[in-house]
Amino acid sequence: MSDPILYYSEKSLHCHRVRVALYEKGIRYKQRCMDVAALENLSDWFVKINPDTKVPTLRHGDKILTDPDDIIRYLDDAFVGKSRLFPDASTEEGKMCEYFIRIAEKIDINTLALAIPELPGFDEYKLKNSYPTSYYRDLMKGFQDKAPELCEKMAERYPELKTTYDDIREKAEKIRLSPDDETLGVALPLSTDVMTKLEMELKRNKDAKGKMTWLCGETFTAADIYFSTTLRALYDLGLDDTFWGNEQRPLVAEYFLKGRTQSSFVQTAPALDDGAYVMKMRVVQPEVKGQGQPCCGEYPCTII
Repeated sequence: MSDPILYYSEKSLHCHRVRVALYEKGIRYKQRCMDVAALENLSDWFVKINPDTKVPTLRHGDKILTDPDDIIRYLDDAFVGKSRLFPDASTEEGKMCEYFIRIAEKIDINTLALAIPELPGFDEYKLKNSYPTSYYRDLMKGFQDKAPELCEKMAERYPELKTTYDDIREKAEKIRLSPDDETLGVALPLSTDVMTKLEMELKRNKDAKGKMTWLCGETFTAADIYFSTTLRALYDLGLDDTFWGNEQRPLVAEYFLKGRTQSSFVQTAPALDDGAYVMKMRVVQPEVKGQGQPCCGEYPCTII
């Protein structure tokens, strides 16, 4: 079977997770970085691959996966000769891995990213870069403003895809740029609860091992992929002081530093802008494909 192809966005948390998994597994693959700000994911060729238009999307032979969790689990099962990201579910390590993934997923990064600028004391948040507020919010607003008109044109040009483009247009028109009070009222306390549980588990592990380990022991697993990328997203939002700074959760702070120095994390971390970010919204229909060059010396992938 041919190498898998990953369609992804550079600044996406979920895409970052998948890329870490690919690196950890040492899988040869091809990648296409989608310009979602330019609505490249609404191009007819991509809509035919994934009518939901979301990234990450993985294509491997005739199989297409669009859910990031499904993608990571598929990669772990399909490439069994490589190191396992998910320990045997019948073991204590396997049960702990699923537990950590489950609680990491409770942190609603998208809601927090949209809500941060509207929270009291916003000036006190130390944003590490402009992505969480200006990029993500402008990305959603750009989709809301530009997608409906584009979908109408694409539906006329590609009548066989009209139903799909009509669905996309309806979704764009229903986008909310500000989370309601109820949603935000759940997101913040739940995130705090998760951080408290993580601190407790890290303390238990450290007391048992005498040192900071990965979440399920000495081996880097899927649990570490989920939490290291989640902590990175919270850090970018300027929520590190809120959740683990000022010695309030010192073990979470230590684990965060451990995770961000992992080779797979370093090689795949989103290239986020420091300083002011200006969203240049445009609509394109890119047809140019890459030359199949390797994207870096170590990373086993090629650009398409």
